Formats: sequence, structure tokens, C-alpha cells
Amino acid sequence: MLLQTRSGDQSCLYGVVTTFVNLCNAYKKQEILPEMLELAKFAKQHIPGEHELDDTDFVQKRIIVLVNEGITTALWALAKTESDNSKELIARVLKAICGLQELRGKVVQEGGVKTLLRLALEGTEKVAFAGQRSLDVIRPLLNLLAQDCNALENFGSLMALTDLAAMNENVRQRIIEEQGISKIEYYLMENHLMSTRAAAQCLCNMIMSDDIVTKFEGDNDRVKFTALLCEEEDEETAKACSGALAMLTSVSKKCCAKILEIKSWLEILHILIANPSPEVQHRGVVVILNVINAGEDISRKIFDTDIMELLNGLAHLPDDTRSKAREVAAQCLTAAERYRIIEKSDEGGLPDVFKEAARGQKIDNE
Repeated sequence: MLLQTRSGDQSCLYGVVTTFVNLCNAYKKQEILPEMLELAKFAKQHIPGEHELDDTDFVQKRIIVLVNEGITTALWALAKTESDNSKELIARVLKAICGLQELRGKVVQEGGVKTLLRLALEGTEKVAFAGQRSLDVIRPLLNLLAQDCNALENFGSLMALTDLAAMNENVRQRIIEEQGISKIEYYLMENHLMSTRAAAQCLCNMIMSDDIVTKFEGDNDRVKFTALLCEEEDEETAKACSGALAMLTSVSKKCCAKILEIKSWLEILHILIANPSPEVQHRGVVVILNVINAGEDISRKIFDTDIMELLNGLAHLPDDTRSKAREVAAQCLTAAERYRIIEKSDEGGLPDVFKEAARGQKIDNE
């Protein structure tokens, strides 16, 4: 049967695809409410139940056999059909196959991506969503960011959008045009670690667009919420959000000022400076450097705290894994010299004498 379908013979299309759907248990299951079940029992009507061979273990074994026998190639040939109903069935089979993580690589190797693109561009709404190649998949991916889609579909879509957003400005503009930012941002607030992480990584890539920077500069809490996510225990989420802040503050004085308007801004900077992750720490110190370079009127708040003392300690930290953060900390201290907040040591090394910016009084470094 697989040999016949791989040849592109469309005469057996519906019967073969229906068989695949049944083998993969990929048919649409009708939800039976408990009340209806009780009513049917009372009326002595038969309610078909799940067969023991529909158990997950049996289904997965059948799917693995089908993939090893070349079902992906067969589906590519069958997807050339003009029948929308058959396309929907093929999409259901591919969804069931890709539900097994260990099979996804084989699906890609055997051309499954081409099949999915064909279904996405030419299928009905039940298959995907019509669009205009890297640009063409954006709308279908964004439509997977819906509450009626499961967490795996949400996460997969966010990861794909993250990779796409890193490609070029045309892709980022298409995501913006398709109203994708609000959909992506929604998952920052989801109580699901992987979705939150993927959404943060996607937004970090989107910030390469000037239009997104403008959105963060607007009258909203985007900068605040991104800064608060830097406190997350998940390293990848904190890395993405601190990276986003580093990018924002490097190009926008407004975003620098907005960070210092957050009620807990000092606590956030403390967490970034002392972060156990060298990469998060590096990004956090870059944020501080950007705020200092934004001008004395913006950075004065920093000079009135213990931040410079912490940076001085970091600049002398004998830890090679934190060499990047150490270098940026030294740059922060050098930048502070311009405002005469600190003075160089007599030995000509790194700055080590602090002044209180508000009163101009020296603090001896004993």
C-alpha cells in the first residue's frame, strides 16, 4: 500500500488516507458528556467505547512502524490532491506522527516539511491557514497561538517564530502586520515554563525591529514586565529577557529611563549583577552600562545606590567564567568617571574611590 501511494497513484487516495488515520488514531474524537452517557444508559442505547488497541502504547508502536516504512514520502505524494477533505486527513496523520518527538527528525529528513508547507498554503482552515515561503508560514504559526490549541502546538509555534524572527526585518514586519506581538506576549503570562521561555526568546529577536522598540517606548508596561521576568529562576527565560533589555537600552534612552521608573528597579539590578548565570550577569551589566551612558540626568539614581560598589567588586572578581561581565563592569566604572562620581586609584588601576553624587562627598575605600 505504501509503495502504491509513494508512486503518486491518486486512485486509492481516500481509502489509504482513511486507513492511515485509523492506524494513527488521528480521527476527530467526539467528546461525550457524562450526562449524555447516563442518558444513553437509561435509554438502553449502545455507546461505543475505546478499543484496547486504541491505547496510547499500541498507537505509538503503529506510528513508529509506519514512519520506518516510509509513510512521510507517501503522504507527500498524496498531498498533491485537490481534495480538501483528504488534505485534512493527511494533516491529521502528520500531526499524530509529529506528536512523537523522536520521529520529528526523520519526518524532516524525508520531506515532511514540504508536505506541511503545501497543506499550510493550500489547505482549508481545518488544515492550516491560507497565506502568501518563510513569510508564508507566519500566519499559520500565529494561528496556533490559540487557546483551543494544545500546549505542544503553542510551544512549537513559538519556537518556529523565534527562529523566523532572527532571519531578517521582512519576516519581523510580517509578524507585526499579522498582529503577532500581542499573541506572543500573551504566553509571557502563561503558567507554563516552556511557553513563557519560548515567548521571551521570540520577543528578544523581535526587538531587532525599530517598530518593536517604539512599542516598548510607548505608554505601557512592556519594559517593566520584561525587567520583572529577569528575576525568573529559569535561566533561559532570564537570559532572553535580560538580553531584550540590553538591546532596548542600547538604542533607547526612553527605555533606560523606564527601567528606573520600576518600583523594584534596584532589586532587579541587584539580581542581575549577582546572578549565578554568567550570561545573565553579563547582559545585566550591559543594561547598567547603557543606562549610565544615557546621560547623568537618567543615571543619577544609580549613583545614589550601592550599584557602583557592587560593580567595583565584580570588576575585581577572579573568575574567568565571568570575564565578559567583568569587562563591562570596568567600562561602567570608567563611564562613571565622566560624571566625576568616582576617581582613579593612585596606582592607575581600576577606579576604586566612590563619591556620593547628591552631596559630592567622597566615600573612602579602605
